[in-house]
Amino acid sequence: LNALWYNALRTVADWCENIGRQETADELRAHARTTKTSFNTVFWNETTGCCFDVVDDHGRDPSIRPNQLLAIALPHPVLAREFQAAVMAKTREHLLTPFGLRTLSPADPAYQGRYGGNLIARDRAYHNGTVYPALLGWYIRGLIGARGRDDSTPHDARQRLEPCLEHLLGTGQLCQLFDGDAPHAPGGAIASAKSVGELLRCYVEDVLGVEPKPRTGVPKTSPKPRVPQGV
Repeated sequence: LNALWYNALRTVADWCENIGRQETADELRAHARTTKTSFNTVFWNETTGCCFDVVDDHGRDPSIRPNQLLAIALPHPVLAREFQAAVMAKTREHLLTPFGLRTLSPADPAYQGRYGGNLIARDRAYHNGTVYPALLGWYIRGLIGARGRDDSTPHDARQRLEPCLEHLLGTGQLCQLFDGDAPHAPGGAIASAKSVGELLRCYVEDVLGVEPKPRTGVPKTSPKPRVPQGV
């Protein structure tokens, strides 16, 4: 939430500047600077070498989860540069699997390595160890954010995507999730638009290097619908 808020402030500031509202842009950027300073003071966990997952009135949750990647992977990283490599290393060590990222480190007492059983058992595993292919996009964007784009980036990104790409090419679809424990059996919905969409976005943008073109010009308004007469 803090990473998204920081990006919202920076993005809207740019929009305001583009339309000549410089005072508002400056005010939003000042808020963004305060947010970034506070985030790095409050959320950095020196003990684990990565970010706390949640900080609220009840304390600080040190669970190692993929949410912290948004602090690097978004267009405006809220996490300070000096912490980014450590977060990527911790994510790679605890969360990365051939088919995506675990939602919780296996070292955590709450970790559930299998997604199965009755509704309660499945719900318990859903955000506590289950692997999601869509999270690979966060990981690769985080990798790019932490080290920049160089000649090896597309190769490394493709290597991370390869198992999911093979699964997609073999079946024509990609499932919603996989077990956290090896051999990472597939589960959930057998065809997931989120998994396929993020995998393809990641391949096109981060492997092939084809960025979406920004829209230009003012969109045309649709003509008003004609109301039938005499009905």
